[in-house]
Amino acid sequence: MKTPDPLGPLLAAWRSDVPADPSFAVGVWQRIDRDRVPRRPRLARLLEFPVALPLAAGFAILCGIATAVQVNRLEHRADLAAAYARSIDPLQLAGTPHPDHSHLP
Repeated sequence: MKTPDPLGPLLAAWRSDVPADPSFAVGVWQRIDRDRVPRRPRLARLLEFPVALPLAAGFAILCGIATAVQVNRLEHRADLAAAYARSIDPLQLAGTPHPDHSHLP
């Protein structure tokens, strides 16, 4: 047979002998009000000069690197296209001078 759990009646009979502190609630609200310092939005904090200058410099450097890589890639692609065009040019394959270069010595 199952014995009843004595915890329920024990908790129901428990009483605290400690007197309540009348200034407890006032102290809690004072701490809450003290912590309610208005915070600026994150974007406003990022736009401050000590933070904004390194962010702007980093962004400018990244943009410069990305632009240089893109220009290099486009130049390389153009060089490859020109090399391919030269490799399939029948006049260059035959070893005859190109008509556009006939005026050259």
